[in-house]
Amino acid sequence: MGMGSVKNGRIANYRIIWQFTELSTTLQQLSEKAKTATEEIGRLKGLHDVIRNNCNDFKSNVCIQIDQLIEQLQMRKEKLMQHVEEQAENKRRILKAQIVRCTGKLTKTSALIQFCIEALKEPDATVYMQISNALLHRSTSLEFLWHKEMRTKPEIDSDFVLNLDTKHLQYTIQTLDFAQLKAGRRGTRFKGDPSRGRSDKKIDIFQ
Repeated sequence: MGMGSVKNGRIANYRIIWQFTELSTTLQQLSEKAKTATEEIGRLKGLHDVIRNNCNDFKSNVCIQIDQLIEQLQMRKEKLMQHVEEQAENKRRILKAQIVRCTGKLTKTSALIQFCIEALKEPDATVYMQISNALLHRSTSLEFLWHKEMRTKPEIDSDFVLNLDTKHLQYTIQTLDFAQLKAGRRGTRFKGDPSRGRSDKKIDIFQ
């Protein structure tokens, strides 16, 4: 065997060792990130319950406000409920799509990790050299783009930032009735505002 062959053999061995070390390091980093992503995806899935609970709480609050209004507001109440459900459905749709994307990315990463582990066990250096470059490139690229492609921060706000203001409607209904009563009963005072004390007379505004 000539000196050139020995030298080439040493270079090949050094290259194998370097690639083995780089791939092992990259796989370790990917494994840690895959573990973290699994936990974060689990928390994302848990947001379904948070959205459902927050939605139910919000609907209960709105129902309490709506039920204080007169019967003519019932149709409006149903529209408000529908609006809340649409927002909740939109949040669930966005969250589901995010989970699907992250889960798909995690599945591909786990498959690559497993394949690389099997490749590291390959006893034939020639066979290993045929696939090591591609595996190193794929794993390195995946690790480099991880934070860009694996976005596990919730893309939606699980809270419902809405407020139903009924004061204006209540005031409008009460003042409309009292204006009619005052027009027909000059000089008579009526205490129709419950926030100012108990009324001496009960006035039916739908009379």
